[in-house]
Amino acid sequence: MELLLVVHFATYDPATPYQSAQAMVRQLHDARLLTLDGYGHTALENPSSCINAHAARYFLTGALPPVGARCTQDVPPFTTPSRATHAGTITVR
Repeated sequence: MELLLVVHFATYDPATPYQSAQAMVRQLHDARLLTLDGYGHTALENPSSCINAHAARYFLTGALPPVGARCTQDVPPFTTPSRATHAGTITVR
């Protein structure tokens, strides 16, 4: 059985640098890095419909996000949802 791993990571994590996620994915070889262009220590706890969609797809079907997939937060940090200025998007570079 093949084990597929997805690593969700925020670019501005105050506890662990983004470079650590990149290094871990390189060491895991077949793992896929799903980047949250945003703030916070856990990508799944930040409001991002894009991250949530990738996570749900992975848990339900085992499908990995595309190589280079990046998401944004639905709500910028330190704001309330009613003052959101942008929605989460999926971009592949």
